[in-house]
Amino acid sequence: MVTPKLVKTDTSKLSAASETLVRQIEARLRARGITHQMFADRLDVSQQRATRILNYPGNMTLDVMLRLAGAAQMKLAFVLYDPPENDPVTVAPEVFREVWEQAAQPTSMTQLRKPKR
Repeated sequence: MVTPKLVKTDTSKLSAASETLVRQIEARLRARGITHQMFADRLDVSQQRATRILNYPGNMTLDVMLRLAGAAQMKLAFVLYDPPENDPVTVAPEVFREVWEQAAQPTSMTQLRKPKR
């Protein structure tokens, strides 16, 4: 059996993913009236540290992403998909969220395939 080689992480893509995550978290905080201080309290960090994370996300680890999502009362999901050939555009997370909500927020393929009444 051939062991596949791991491709080196493109840090610009990781940074873009971190920024996208922060953008979604900030939108949730605004929508729910959660201040940076309240968010910091949930993370058990200072307000300055929470603000720094939101303003300069950099290359976050999965652990940090999960902590931020939890503090914003959100879930973190990764979606893998096959893009069209030679298509460098990444599908915006808002597209996945909108489609999921329009489908009545299924949590399994069985729920997704249930006929509408």
